[in-house]
Amino acid sequence: MNPIFQAQLASLLRSLLWVLGTYLVRKGIWTNAIAERYIEGALPVIIALGWSYWKNHTNRVKVVTALAMPAGSTENDLNTQIVTKATPSAFTPANQPPEIPLAKP
Repeated sequence: MNPIFQAQLASLLRSLLWVLGTYLVRKGIWTNAIAERYIEGALPVIIALGWSYWKNHTNRVKVVTALAMPAGSTENDLNTQIVTKATPSAFTPANQPPEIPLAKP
C-alpha cells in the first residue's frame, strides 16, 4: 500500500475520533469539562501528528521527484524542481516509475 495513502487513512481515522468525541459530549456521556481536559492533553499530540504528516508528505514528494529526474541531477536541481516546477504525484505507486508532468504554457 502507498505510504501516503496509509498516512491519509490514519488522518481520516483521527478525524473520525474527533467526531466521536463531539458525539459523546452531545449525548451527555462526556461533560464539557472532561472533553476540554482530553482536548488540552491531546493538543500537543495533534500538533506533533500534523507536523509528522507534513514531513512525511514533503519527503515523499522529494523522493518521487528525485526518481523522475534525469541521471546526474544535483540536489540543487532537485530543490529547484520542487519549488519552481511541476512534481510527480506523491501518490505514485511504489511499483510504477514516477513521471514529471509536462509544464503548462
